[in-house]
Amino acid sequence: MNRFQRLYRVGVLVTGVLLVSTSYADQSATKKRTLSAKEVPQYECTPFDLDSVRVLKLNRRWKLVDKNVVVHDFGYRRKYAEATLQAIRQNRFSGICFIPKVFPPFIFFIPQTQVTKVVVVRHAEKSVNSNQVWVPLSPQGQKRAETLAEILDVSNINVVFATKQFPEQGGEPYVRTMKTVSDYADDKEIDIQFYQSAPEIVDIIREQYKGQSILVAGHTSTVPMILEGLGIASPPSIVDEFNNLFIVFLFNNNAASMMHLKYETHSD
Repeated sequence: MNRFQRLYRVGVLVTGVLLVSTSYADQSATKKRTLSAKEVPQYECTPFDLDSVRVLKLNRRWKLVDKNVVVHDFGYRRKYAEATLQAIRQNRFSGICFIPKVFPPFIFFIPQTQVTKVVVVRHAEKSVNSNQVWVPLSPQGQKRAETLAEILDVSNINVVFATKQFPEQGGEPYVRTMKTVSDYADDKEIDIQFYQSAPEIVDIIREQYKGQSILVAGHTSTVPMILEGLGIASPPSIVDEFNNLFIVFLFNNNAASMMHLKYETHSD
């Protein structure tokens, strides 16, 4: 190899190193963030199902995938992806969390026993346009309650809540929220419990039912308040809708993630 060829190869090598260094420095400059001592980090979490999570090679990169959701991208490191999946199954993990905008990233997994699942629904359609406590469900509302019970049949929900009046109003249960969840509760032989306000039910869930699965029926105004109290920012309005099904995952009773689904009444 002559002197010119050696210099050419050294030049290519140095150029490659500089390009890689520059790229890494650019990423560091945009991502690096230092948390102050007084700042509380906000976690972002993604739940996944132990029975369906798996490792797949997508677009030449190895990824942890749950159904159609990419839980984590391991790039070209297949061994890391497979070792992570093995650890998830051995330790019964059911969620991955990270602190966004921090470099290098801080990522951790949450055990299944530390995830609280809260299903929140508005009461089904009512028979008359009134806010009185005694108002029952319409035939369509009753059909929706039956559909809800079928949907949640394998959910393992073991705690059920509906609303009641404040003591100064009489303290009676609202028939429409109670009947919305009673098909499920009766089938599972669960006693329905009652709450009076969004802050109350949020406190009850956080303090008494960590790690459990809970069903909560509320009203047009209270459902968004419950979601917000559980940690969901800017929950949607549900003024004219009865088909919303919100599933909130509380990780370590702190970070929250939500799935927003729609459910329609069955035809039979």
